[in-house]
Amino acid sequence: MKPRDKGPLARQFQIANWLIGGGFVLTAFGLGLGVIHLVFLGHTEETTGTVMRMTNRAWGQPNHALAPEFRFQDQHGNTHTVLSEFASDPPAFKVGERVQVLYDPENPARARIKSFATLWLLPLGFTIFGLLFAASVAWMKRGVLAPSELVSPTSSVAS
Repeated sequence: MKPRDKGPLARQFQIANWLIGGGFVLTAFGLGLGVIHLVFLGHTEETTGTVMRMTNRAWGQPNHALAPEFRFQDQHGNTHTVLSEFASDPPAFKVGERVQVLYDPENPARARIKSFATLWLLPLGFTIFGLLFAASVAWMKRGVLAPSELVSPTSSVAS
């Protein structure tokens, strides 16, 4: 027996559900990044470093986003140079600028400049975008795709 096609509204309802789920996946990803950053912050040491140069972080794309390459000394006096994962256009840092650095004492190559943008911009961005996306699709679904419209025309209530 072939399943009944409930029409275009049923398909739109299903697509809306998938989009809402996608919004929650983005939210979960953002929250996961936030947890990873909190774990990182839980076992870091803090020191002062210097931005040595700004490097193009195009990742193969024509882009002008620049990432700071910074140098710092760990608690044992060893010098480390790290290229930040955070890039921006216009650049958020200047060559020669003194910055606070958070680093993993067991792996000093895992270091980040201590700033709101480098630590929290990505987790918050994904979380907020995911929530807003899911909420806006749910709001549109509620207004446009009322569940009463999804009832098959062949199903009727016996009087």
